[in-house]
Amino acid sequence: MKVVFVASSRIEAEIVRGKLEAHGMRAMTRQDDEGGVNPALALSIGVKVLVDDEDFDQALRVLK
Repeated sequence: MKVVFVASSRIEAEIVRGKLEAHGMRAMTRQDDEGGVNPALALSIGVKVLVDDEDFDQALRVLK
């Protein structure tokens, strides 16, 4: 899987994931907030949205 977008919040990442899934792509979010103990950490490093390698170019077009 490849990172196609880095969101500034979990909500933004979920909206992007939903848009990609609506276009038939498998997408997931990943955030490092130390298991929920340090949610501010996600604000500094972002929440990643990932897609399958073969969907990467299509995902970039959808997100333009």
